[in-house]
Amino acid sequence: MKLYENVVIGNFLYTLGYSISAKSKGKRMLSVVNLLQQTPEDERLADALLQFQGVVKLIEFKNRAGSLKKREAKASPISQNPRA
Repeated sequence: MKLYENVVIGNFLYTLGYSISAKSKGKRMLSVVNLLQQTPEDERLADALLQFQGVVKLIEFKNRAGSLKKREAKASPISQNPRA
């Protein structure tokens, strides 16, 4: 059975939203989730960009069987200049 990346990302984002809602106990928390997969920013950044109260996360979903070259190429400029 083939596991499609977009299904994994969709389930991850749904679960993330549900978990945040459960932990916030009715309090509003400013958060932004950008799904960048299959956009021009996916090539430059990652599959998802998450921002929560001063925390920014870039998430790249990869199949274990896939090549790490793309991931390393994306991570290199970001890790060298994290404030850019």
